[in-house]
Amino acid sequence: QQQQQQQQQQQQKQPKDKSSSPPPLQNPRDFVLAYDDQSRLPLNPQVYHEKTRPHAAYFGNVLPCHSDPSVVLNQWRTRRRILLLVFPTPALAVETLCAYAQVGPDNDTLVYVGEGRGGANAGEEFFDLLEQGGTYEGENASTPLEGGAATEPSTQKSSYKWVLMEVHEVQPFGTKGFEKCFIFQKQPQ
Repeated sequence: QQQQQQQQQQQQKQPKDKSSSPPPLQNPRDFVLAYDDQSRLPLNPQVYHEKTRPHAAYFGNVLPCHSDPSVVLNQWRTRRRILLLVFPTPALAVETLCAYAQVGPDNDTLVYVGEGRGGANAGEEFFDLLEQGGTYEGENASTPLEGGAATEPSTQKSSYKWVLMEVHEVQPFGTKGFEKCFIFQKQPQ
C-alpha cells in the first residue's frame, strides 16, 4: 500500500501532457460572442451604465447589433461558432437563422431556446426554415492548370437540411414553462 501511495505521488509530481487538452480561455469572449439589439433590456442602460455593477453582471459583455444580423454573422470572428437563439422574436429568429446558414458550411450548429411551433417565440416561418433547409453559395477553390496557371474560383450552390440532434428541458419561468432547448445541426443534402 505504501508503495502504491508513493507511485501515485510521483505521478502527480510529473508534468501532465498538455497537448491533448485545449489551452485555457483567457476571456469568456474568446469562446462566446453575445449580440443583442438591446431594445428590450431588463435594466435601463441610462441608469445602469458601464460603471455600475448590474451593467457588468447582466449585459456588459453583450455587443450591440443594431443592424441586419447578416452584418454581424459575416464577420470572420463569428465563423465556426454555434448560434444560440434565446426567446427570439419571430422576425429576429428568421433573419438570424438565414444569415447564419448563408455564411457557409462551417456555421452548422443552432441552439434554440424557446417554445416549439405555435408557441410564443420564433414563429411559423422559422420552423418552416428548419424543416425545409435551404441552399447557400460556396466558392470552389481554383483548379490548377498545366504550367502552374489556375482557373478562376467558381461559386456553387449547396443544399442543406437542419437535423434535430437533442431536446433538453428548461427550468420554467413563472407558471407557463413550455420552453425547451433544441439543438440542431446543419447537414448537406
